[in-house]
Amino acid sequence: MNTKFLLVFPILLAISCSSSEENHEAEHRDHEEPTVIAMDELDEFQLTFTKPEMKAFSDTLKVRGMMHAPPMSKIDISLPYGGIIEDMRFYEGARVKKGELLAVIKHPDYVDLQERYIESISLREKALKNLNRQKSLDEQESTPRKILEEAKSQFRGADARYNSLKAKLRLAGLSPGKIEESGISDVVNVYSPSDGTISEALANNGMYLDPNKPIYRIIDKSHLHLELAVFPGDIGKIEIGQPVYFTFQNSPKLHSGKVYLISQNVSEDDRSIKVHVHPDEHLDELMPGMFVAARLITQTDSAYVIPNGSFKLDGNEATAFVLERIIGYRSQISPASLRCQPGSRHRIRPNYD
Repeated sequence: MNTKFLLVFPILLAISCSSSEENHEAEHRDHEEPTVIAMDELDEFQLTFTKPEMKAFSDTLKVRGMMHAPPMSKIDISLPYGGIIEDMRFYEGARVKKGELLAVIKHPDYVDLQERYIESISLREKALKNLNRQKSLDEQESTPRKILEEAKSQFRGADARYNSLKAKLRLAGLSPGKIEESGISDVVNVYSPSDGTISEALANNGMYLDPNKPIYRIIDKSHLHLELAVFPGDIGKIEIGQPVYFTFQNSPKLHSGKVYLISQNVSEDDRSIKVHVHPDEHLDELMPGMFVAARLITQTDSAYVIPNGSFKLDGNEATAFVLERIIGYRSQISPASLRCQPGSRHRIRPNYD
């Protein structure tokens, strides 16, 4: 019975971590005598064949950073006149919706403000009636022009005071329309201006709150982003829109995002440049200050590759058998010794000459 043989010639292998000396050794092996293996010995050697495939590779830059809340997503809840806290409705970490009642405050100043507003309504109506009467008399030429001008001036003053007090009521969290409809209230209700999460509760029941002092701090998590620290030597590799993959501290789950902004300043603290990244999806578990480890995809490339199983690793040396061509009943196979750290990228370029 005829025995078929495989005759193996070497193939040019290129790996990303080989040195010039190793490349010289590989070229020397190209001229060595081929190794001949009989077909019925394939099972004994546990050899199977696969074709090189074109695969995409990415160069990455490892950086660290933290979750950051931009200024537009931080909200301080305060009142311009202060007051005594009668009812605090939420604790830190609570989620609130826009328009939801946060706290109730009492103070005589709010009562006085509403009283002056109601008085301004009466004075404005009186001034308007007088102005209309003087206009009617002027048309009949029954009143001096000077009296009409005084009526106009009085109305402008009353109207300005009315609108000023209305604006102050709104700043204080009071509704002018509700006051006109229902009268004076002895409390001020504080409502949330946005959806968000209470990051800090800065008051308690019975506490006197100074004017403009925050009662709550709210964070709108829909605008959270990553703030990564990149050193100036690597900043040239970063571009707007580059993909980023990141994980949180003590969490193996991988998330993705894209470079959104690149700062133009070098931090005086650690001499780094801040790169802002927007996550691709809303992550409810995000919190400002959480540390993240990220990989920025700085460059993509493609090359022929062979599976890791095609290499026999012995320490730092990897050996592969490559089938080049079949001639009659004989094929050519040759072992190629490749010195490379295990786990590094292997690229192969077939030599079909």
